Amino acid sequence: ETPSCIPGSRHSAATWTDSNGNLWLYGGIGYDAGTIPGNTGSLSDLWEFTPSLAPNGWQYIGGNALAGVSGTYGNVGWSGPTYNPGSRSGAVTWTDGGYLWLFGGDDGSGSFGALNDLWVYQPAAVPTGRTFRQQRPPAFTLGASSTSPIVTQGASSTDTITLTSLNG
Repeated sequence: ETPSCIPGSRHSAATWTDSNGNLWLYGGIGYDAGTIPGNTGSLSDLWEFTPSLAPNGWQYIGGNALAGVSGTYGNVGWSGPTYNPGSRSGAVTWTDGGYLWLFGGDDGSGSFGALNDLWVYQPAAVPTGRTFRQQRPPAFTLGASSTSPIVTQGASSTDTITLTSLNG
């Protein structure tokens, strides 16, 4: 079923603000679009809000409109029209050069545990269009030269951060 023109009420959703000032919303815990008033659970729908079009600025982008849906995984590093992170709440998000990143969260598909998957969403059609892609974990580690840098109030300190490649 296709959701209405605004997302249902929810909490613990993943959010981003893109370089155009648009708000993006993924998942969270709330009412799905299945029935009236809707089933309650973890969601996996993606929405975009464009402030210049307010109050009718919401656009349903994709995902599943029902609660409790498992993720649809594929080849890591590749995107596909059916790939979807699945129902979750409390994920960590950030943006990078126009990409929307999503990491982990609480699984809402019935397994009920912590997730540690990493996804990237490309809003622009470069090169794969508007699809999620499961991403490989970072190929590097960060290390500090001191194990417990302590700086007292009014003082300063210097430390060295080392970036180490894990895959050559």
